[in-house]
Amino acid sequence: MGMAMNWRTYCLVIAGFAAVSAAKAQAQDEITEVIYVVTSRLQSTPRNQVYDILTIPESDLGLYSGLAAALSEVPDLYVQSPGGRSGFASVFLSGADPNFTAVLLDGVPLNDPTNSRGGAVNVAEIESETFSRVDIADGALSSLYGSGALAGAINLIVPAGSPSPAARGVLGIGDQQDYLAFARLSGPLSANYGSSLALSLADDGEGEGGASFKAQSATVKLAPLQSTDSGSVLLRVSHTEANAFPDASGGDQFAVYRELEHRDSKQSLIGASYPLIFASGLRLDLRASALHSNSETDSPGVAPSALDPFGIPAGSDDSTYTRLLAQALATKNLAAWQVLLGLEHQGESGDSEGELIFFGTPIPNRFELDRATTSAFAEASRSKENWLLNLSARFDEVEDLGTHVTGRAGVRYQVPDSNLSLRAAISTGFKAPSLYALGNPFVGNPDLEPETSRAWRAGVEWTASADSVLTVSVFQTRYTDLIDFEPGPPPRLENRARVISEGVSARYAFALGASVSGSVYLQYADTRDRPSDNLLNDRPSWRAGAMLRWLPSPTVTITGRHAYIGERNGVSIPTGAVTLAEFHTLGLDVAWRLRPETVLRLSMDNVLDSEFEHAVGFTSPGRWIRMTISRDF
Repeated sequence: MGMAMNWRTYCLVIAGFAAVSAAKAQAQDEITEVIYVVTSRLQSTPRNQVYDILTIPESDLGLYSGLAAALSEVPDLYVQSPGGRSGFASVFLSGADPNFTAVLLDGVPLNDPTNSRGGAVNVAEIESETFSRVDIADGALSSLYGSGALAGAINLIVPAGSPSPAARGVLGIGDQQDYLAFARLSGPLSANYGSSLALSLADDGEGEGGASFKAQSATVKLAPLQSTDSGSVLLRVSHTEANAFPDASGGDQFAVYRELEHRDSKQSLIGASYPLIFASGLRLDLRASALHSNSETDSPGVAPSALDPFGIPAGSDDSTYTRLLAQALATKNLAAWQVLLGLEHQGESGDSEGELIFFGTPIPNRFELDRATTSAFAEASRSKENWLLNLSARFDEVEDLGTHVTGRAGVRYQVPDSNLSLRAAISTGFKAPSLYALGNPFVGNPDLEPETSRAWRAGVEWTASADSVLTVSVFQTRYTDLIDFEPGPPPRLENRARVISEGVSARYAFALGASVSGSVYLQYADTRDRPSDNLLNDRPSWRAGAMLRWLPSPTVTITGRHAYIGERNGVSIPTGAVTLAEFHTLGLDVAWRLRPETVLRLSMDNVLDSEFEHAVGFTSPGRWIRMTISRDF
């Protein structure tokens, strides 16, 4: 009851905080545009900073049925989507575990550490149309975001308002009884302040074995028209329902129990930033956010097999998680340096109540944990002639887990009189054990140590023109004290010694005249448990892809996409360990501009109707055809 009251009180404080921010923003005519990217808290742009960032622009996000599909064609990032959007879509960033990637909404973390996946975010639940861009950064980012960003971060950027009223509507239907609807309203609230409202509705129809997915969301952002960050207010609520075969069940091909697992997830978020001081090159921002998640799961379990005589018991779970976050950030220009100092306090509360069914008898499965983290951090950036330098460090005091210091350093050098630049970065990260890993009465372990990482990445970038860029990078990340399930007896989560992920990635974006553009990428990532030298499950060593866009006329755009996923190890209780075959997919999108403000789009996924498995026994979606019409007002 106390935490619930704190949650409501915190929301009221942020709402008042937002109102003051809005009033002040109207008086700040002198504020210039401030752009932030996922790899820095300082002013920057994706092209003018030290670290390598992958960005999906709004124009490309509209090609996909959801965020998971959009991320699946990004270099360095593999998305495992068993059962399509009905399953849990896991992100493997350069071979790292899914819960090692922080997923952010305008910088506010969405990860929920009460789930059994260590806090990994199900990106299948998130739509793609709402956002103006998505930034993806590889490498340990704990010096920016604290616990959680062991492998990197994905930041979803919500567009602010517009100087004049505008609206956009999208309606779509598919051949799998699926449909989507999206609407966005934006415009000014005053001479200096604007807002945007996005509403999204999706139903993916009926998949293999009766799998289904439905989602609704509403996202509101208020911000000064002169800035994408200063004085902003962010609100979001979302609700998803899904029915799918449980993990490790063997999917629609091998599952013995044919009843589906039901998941019902709700999430709400409120955040605000308040520009307190602008004077003599000093900027002081106050930021606060509150995240509240509730997830209900009802699972039939997984039948025992010759390889696993116990299987996974049936059960239900109702989990609630609340995160309250407050920050103060001071930025100052000192000669050639831009410097930031910050303080942060985070309070987490997790409550999970359910039961597992053993031999027909329900056994309670409940835990409740709170955790507080206090942090101090600093970042500095300098540009001189052909050099760019960025440094950051962070100190985190985690309740009952001690202190952790993380850091990062990156440099970029532009070779004089050439189109070639060189990049290098080193970083460290840590992740506190999830509340589930610490508190679950059956497999939890209160003695778990935080997981840590050390990463380096180096690369070259050749820029032939603004539209033609070649990037090649090599990387290595060492993870220690990884948390993994040990079957026992007794079965429980334990820290594992060491895992190393290393490899190389390359991508080339190009333009051939005004009517043809495209990109290609290739990634090799080798992720192994070093004591045994075994490859980790569910992540391919090789990935490749290509996109080609052709404008045969001013009103028609044709986009083709190809993706290759190499072999990877998988496991299910009915089959045991298996090697999943490599596969190719091909997508096609034809957009016809009927009028300047109206676009009719025909999209096809898996054009060749290829058969493949993202996870053992989960049949791939067949050829998927959908038609959408969008109109700008």
